[in-house]
Amino acid sequence: MFKARSEARRSLTVTAICSDAATLEGLAGYLHRRVAYRAVLTLGRANEESMASDCVLLYPDGFPARPAQRLAKRLISCATVSLVVIVAAQPGEYEVLERNRTTSSRLMVLSPPAWPWTLFAAIESSFPSVHREASRLSQRT
Repeated sequence: MFKARSEARRSLTVTAICSDAATLEGLAGYLHRRVAYRAVLTLGRANEESMASDCVLLYPDGFPARPAQRLAKRLISCATVSLVVIVAAQPGEYEVLERNRTTSSRLMVLSPPAWPWTLFAAIESSFPSVHREASRLSQRT
C-alpha cells in the first residue's frame, strides 16, 4: 500500500463511530494517512460529526441497540453520507436495512474482525474517484 503525503491526502472524509477507543486508534493509525479521518466515541456526538462525512464506519456493539439502529437509519437516509459501513457482531440486525433497494449501494454490513485495510478497500471500491487518485499516488512513489 502507499503512504500519501499530507498535501496529496484525499478530500474524502471518513468518520468512525465506536465506543472502544482502541478500535478508533487502530483505525486512525491506518486511515489517517489515506483520508480525512474523524473518530467519535458517543452516539450523541455522532449526529453532528457523521452527517458531514462522505463515509461513516459504525460499530454499534458498544451502544444500546435501538439508538444505534436509529442512527444507522438516519445515516443511510442522509444526503451527504455516500457510504455507511456497519461492523456488528450480530449483522442480522442490520441486514434488513441492507436488503432495501434504495440503500443497497450505500450500505455494507460486515462481521468483525473488519481490519482497517479491508475497510479502506471497501471505501475505495465505493468511491471510483478515490481509486483513480490512489492509482496515481502509487505510481509516483
